[in-house]
Amino acid sequence: MEIRKSSPCHRIRTFSQPVGPALGFTLIEMICTIAIGFGVILGAVKSFPSIQLFFISNNARQQANNEARMVSDTVRHLLSRGRPSTAIYSTPDGGLPNSDITFSTIEGNSYEIGWSSMTDTGSIFYREIRPGVAGDYRHTLAYNVTSFSFAWDDNDPSAISVKFRSDTPLDHSGKASSIYPVDLPPFTVRMEGN
Repeated sequence: MEIRKSSPCHRIRTFSQPVGPALGFTLIEMICTIAIGFGVILGAVKSFPSIQLFFISNNARQQANNEARMVSDTVRHLLSRGRPSTAIYSTPDGGLPNSDITFSTIEGNSYEIGWSSMTDTGSIFYREIRPGVAGDYRHTLAYNVTSFSFAWDDNDPSAISVKFRSDTPLDHSGKASSIYPVDLPPFTVRMEGN
C-alpha cells in the first residue's frame, strides 16, 4: 500500500496503526467514580445528625438572646413610664432570687412585671391590671428564667435595678454543657412619673 505524501487528507490507515485516543470510561474509572460518590453520600448521611443538632442549638441560642432583648426593652419601656410612689415589690412563690413589681404609670394604667413558676422552667411576664375587668392578660416575655429580680435604693426610689438570667437547654440531653446561659448585665431604669 502506498501512502501519498502530497495530500494529507487521503491517507489510508491500516489496522496496525492506532486510530486515536480511546473514548469513554474504562471499567476501573467507573468503579472509582462510583466508590467516591458512595463515600461522599455516606459522609453526608453520617454528618446529618451533627448538622441538625448544630442548627437546633443555634436556633435555641438565637431565641434565648431574642427573649433577653425583649425582656430588657419591655421592662425599660414600662418602668420608665411608672410612678415610683405607686411601686409595690413582692417575692412570688418560688422565692428568691425572683421578685415582682406592681406600679401605675403616668397615664393611669397599672402593670405587674414578674417571674412566674406557672411553667416548668419559670417565665417572665407582664400584665396590665384592669380594675373591673375579669381575666388575666399575661404576656410572657421569656421562658427558662432562673433569676429575675428588682432592687431599689430607699434614697432614690425612682431608680429601679433589674437583673435577669435564663438557662436555655440546647438539646434534651440534660447535660450541663448543653445549657446556654443568658446573663443580662444588671440595668437601671428611672421611673419618670411623680
